[in-house]
Amino acid sequence: MGHVTSGAYGHTLGGAIGLGYVDSKTAPNSGEGRFSIEVAGERVPAAALSSPMYDPTGRRIRC
Repeated sequence: MGHVTSGAYGHTLGGAIGLGYVDSKTAPNSGEGRFSIEVAGERVPAAALSSPMYDPTGRRIRC
């Protein structure tokens, strides 16, 4: 369906994140959906998001 190009720990999100590509023909119409990713030979649940995974207004920093 696609492939992950990079991954790291997202300190702001408090969890692991991965960036990648999903074929638009097999992706859900909404641009968001649930998938699984193979990590070291084991499938783990993942969610595809079309919205940014950060705080563009900086509101969390000011709290």
